Amino acid sequence: MAGIGFRLKKMLSEDTYSALIKGYLFSSVVSSGPWLISVICLSVLGLLTSNSIANSEQNIFGSSIVYIFVFSLIITGISQPVVTRALADELYNRRRTAIGRMFVSLILLTFIVLGVTGIVFISPSDLPLLFKISFVVMLILVGTVWQLMIFLSASSDYKTIVGGFLIGSIMGVLAAYWGGQLAGLIGYFSGFTLGQALICFVLMYKVFEDYEIDLQLDFSFLKYFKMFPGLAVIGLGNYLGTWIDKFVFWWSGVGHAESYVFFAYPLYDAAMFLAFLTAVPAMAHFLIVIETNFYIGYRDFYQCITHKRPLVSIVRKKMKMIADLKKSFGDLFKLQSILLTFLLVFAPQYLPLFNFPLTHVWLFRLAVAGVACYTLVMMISIILLYFDLRKPVVFIYLFLIGTNFLFTIITLFLGSDFHGWGYFLSALISAIVASCLLIYYLKDLEYHSFINQPVTGITGEKEKLPNEACGVEHIRFGKVNRIG
Repeated sequence: MAGIGFRLKKMLSEDTYSALIKGYLFSSVVSSGPWLISVICLSVLGLLTSNSIANSEQNIFGSSIVYIFVFSLIITGISQPVVTRALADELYNRRRTAIGRMFVSLILLTFIVLGVTGIVFISPSDLPLLFKISFVVMLILVGTVWQLMIFLSASSDYKTIVGGFLIGSIMGVLAAYWGGQLAGLIGYFSGFTLGQALICFVLMYKVFEDYEIDLQLDFSFLKYFKMFPGLAVIGLGNYLGTWIDKFVFWWSGVGHAESYVFFAYPLYDAAMFLAFLTAVPAMAHFLIVIETNFYIGYRDFYQCITHKRPLVSIVRKKMKMIADLKKSFGDLFKLQSILLTFLLVFAPQYLPLFNFPLTHVWLFRLAVAGVACYTLVMMISIILLYFDLRKPVVFIYLFLIGTNFLFTIITLFLGSDFHGWGYFLSALISAIVASCLLIYYLKDLEYHSFINQPVTGITGEKEKLPNEACGVEHIRFGKVNRIG
C-alpha cells in the first residue's frame, strides 16, 4: 500500500487545509473502504428508516451485514497476504499478463468459496428465498471488493477508487430506503446489495483497465501457500484474533439467534462495530505518513547493503530509519490521544445518534480503547513483515487469538459488567508484546537481515528469486537477493 500512499502524500505537499482534509479522506477510503462505508451507510439508514422498518427487521439486517463482514474478512484474509506476495513478485518481474490470469483465477475461487459458504450458512434460516439470494450475492460482492483492493493498491488512480465507493454508497442507501418502503426487509437488503454491486463493478473495471486481463485461468499462484504458509496464518490470525470474542459471546448464554442462524449479542456487537470506525483516522495516517516515510528509510538501508557500503554506513542508515519510525509513531500517538480523548469524554453526546444506549457507554469506551491497541498491533506487524519477519508476526497473532479467547471466557463467568474487558486486555497486552518484538529486531537489524537468510555459499553473484518481492535487494552470504 506504500505505492498508493506516496501518491496520496503528494496532496499534503500543497500545505493547505483543504489538501490535508482531501488527502486523509481519500486515504481513509483506500485503507478502510468497505468497512468505513458500511458503518456510515448503516447509520444513515438507521436514521432514515427508524419509523418505517420494524425493529426486528432492522436487527436481522444489521446482523446480516455483520456476518457478511465476518465471513468475507476471515475467508479472504487467509489468501490476501499470500496473494499480495505473489502480486509483488509479478509486478517486479513485469509480468502483467500473469497478473491478469492470477486475478481471474482468484476472483473465481472467491466466488465459489464465498458462494458455498453463504448458501450453507443461510439455508437453515426461515427468511424468504429472495433475502437468502441477496445475502449470498452480497457476501460474494464484499469478499470480491476485499480482493480487488489488493490489485488496486498499486493503482495511481485513487480518485476512481474513492469515487466508486462514494457513488455506490449513495446508490445503496437510496435503493435500500426506497426498497424498504416498497417491500420491507427484502427490498431494504436488496437495495443495499445493489449499492455494493456498483462499488464492485467500478473497482473491477479499474482492475481490467490497469492490468492485461485476458480471462484465462492460471492457478500457479497457489504454490505460494506452500512456500509461505506463515502468511496465510497471519491473514487468518489478523481477523480471527479480533473476532473470536464475538464468537464466544454469540454462542454462549448471553447471545440469541435471529431467524435461527444470526447469533448476536446486540449491545456488544454495536459497540465493537462503532469502535472499529474510530480506527480509520489512524489507518489513514499510517498509509499516508508512517508507511511512506518508513519505506524511504527501509529502501536506503537495504540499498546500502546491496552496494556493499561499510558497516558504519549501514548502521547509520538503520539509525536514521529507526529515528524516522519513532517520530512517525510519536505523531500518531499525539493524533490518537486527541481523538481518543474526544471519543471517550464526549461519547454520551454522540452515541444517541447511532441508537446506542447511554447505559452502556462504558462498553463502547472499552471497545474504543481495545481497537486502538489492536490497530497498533496491525501497524507493527506490517513493519515487521517489511523485513520478512514472518515468525514473530505469526506469534503475535496466535497470542492475540489465545488471549482474546481466554480472557473473554473469563469475563463470561465474571458477569456482564466485565464484558469487553477481555478484548481490551488482550489487545493491550498484544500491543505491548508486538512493540517489544519490534524493538528487539530493530536493535540488531543488520544481524537479522543476514542471519535469517538461508546459507547458499559465497558466490558474489546476483540472482532473482521468484519468491522474493518488493524490488529491494540485499546480500545473502555473498549472493545478492531481494528482500520482501
